[in-house]
Amino acid sequence: MKKIQLIGVSVLLLLLMAVAPALGADELQSGSFTYLLVDGNAKITGCTNKTATLEIPAELDGYPVTALADGCFKGDNTLVTVTCPDSVKVIGCSAFDGCGNLESVTIPVKLTTIGMYAFKGCYSLKDIELPQTLELLGRNSFEECRALES
Repeated sequence: MKKIQLIGVSVLLLLLMAVAPALGADELQSGSFTYLLVDGNAKITGCTNKTATLEIPAELDGYPVTALADGCFKGDNTLVTVTCPDSVKVIGCSAFDGCGNLESVTIPVKLTTIGMYAFKGCYSLKDIELPQTLELLGRNSFEECRALES
């Protein structure tokens, strides 16, 4: 009897997972970007559009984009160029980790935080200009950035 109940519960869980939305419980979507609302600001958690040139919007659904979440673009090897608007103040841990083809990132002038391993494994990243407003540069933020010249 217990075996049948366990199988029934397993089947029910599989069915629920199949019909559950792909977004996290609190995630919202605007165009190709997924994001969380944090204190009235948008924190980008991902992008469904794989593209070589990515321009992060200054706002999503009227909310200013102030952060890129931990791991939001991790492992996206289609990225070559990323432009962040001045509204972004935080680039989360491992945000671009493993983006091996990423060559150029325009860092916002008001950025205060770059998380640990943010650009780890960005083998093609050639140069990056860090703003005067930067308060926290996480450990190993640029680890394995072999092409980094300045």
